[in-house]
Amino acid sequence: MGISLKYKLLKKLYHNRRFAKPASTGADLQGNEREIVAALRTKGIYAVDGFLAPAECDRLRAIMDSLIDSAPAGDYATVAARVRQNPEFKYGVPSADGKVRIWTDEHTSDVRIIGSEALDETFRRLSADPSFSRIGNAIVNVPLRFKFQMANRVSFVPDNLGSGGGWHRDQNYANGFKVLLYLNDVGIGNGPFEFLEGSQSVGCHLRLTDRIDQYQFADSVVEEAISKYGFKRTVMTCKKGSAVFFNTNGIHRGMPIMSGRRYAITNYYN
Repeated sequence: MGISLKYKLLKKLYHNRRFAKPASTGADLQGNEREIVAALRTKGIYAVDGFLAPAECDRLRAIMDSLIDSAPAGDYATVAARVRQNPEFKYGVPSADGKVRIWTDEHTSDVRIIGSEALDETFRRLSADPSFSRIGNAIVNVPLRFKFQMANRVSFVPDNLGSGGGWHRDQNYANGFKVLLYLNDVGIGNGPFEFLEGSQSVGCHLRLTDRIDQYQFADSVVEEAISKYGFKRTVMTCKKGSAVFFNTNGIHRGMPIMSGRRYAITNYYN
């Protein structure tokens, strides 16, 4: 990295409060929340087993399937085209009843229900869980605000890129926070969530960034981070009901799915 790029990158990190203190001191953290926050500040990721009961996961999956399968399969190709071609549909196309928005990738592998907190009381409760806010506020640099909840079903389709479309950062310069909840058992073939531990660090930004405002990273860049710089790739194969907390400033992806399906809920915050 040249001196000019390093200077511009550090300037961007500074102006986006990357070096600022978290919005919360963490004094209000309860139970294992302190352990979660400590891991997020170092590794950038942490998983908790059994956050949701298996029966609850099964019921939420059934709600998702009912909505997603209510539309003919061919309709999703149209949704994918509208999402790509019209900025108005960046967050999906309104559903028939207008309660949620439906989004899908170009392969129609990753079908997302945007605003799933409107579907059911349990979805809504998970969108407003106070423990999530306490954890997030101890990580991010401004008070956490809920944006929307996304429930997605990722299915095997040839040449799929996985959920998220490959390795990326959500927020390039500031710490961010998300929590992902698995609604089915996710093994290595079911497109598990992957995270490059420590990649939220300023040092990783300086080592791996090739240009300003770089959000996407090739597989070869991640492999170099592992082999040359010693970063560790964590693959979140977990039982249904598990919660995965992570810093969105870190490099992550959903692994390309090789078989079956992966169901998950993700809370998005500003």
